[in-house]
Amino acid sequence: MGLTYSNQQLFSYKPLSRRVRDCVQTKNESAGRVIEETLKALRKMRAEGITDEELSDARDFLIGSFPRRLETSRKIADF
Repeated sequence: MGLTYSNQQLFSYKPLSRRVRDCVQTKNESAGRVIEETLKALRKMRAEGITDEELSDARDFLIGSFPRRLETSRKIADF
């Protein structure tokens, strides 16, 4: 759609606190549409769950990106 410059979701898996935070960068003119589309996607995920392919893609991304979290001494200390 080309509505955002970046989009990042953060999930909290604490037993009593299942929160999702979605951080989006977009133009002011697109903000309303971006919010609508984000909520639509979250509702779909809640209702239908995720596919095995989506889970596999997410797992592969996390495994592949893990070494980048430890590229510098600061990143190692932060981790």
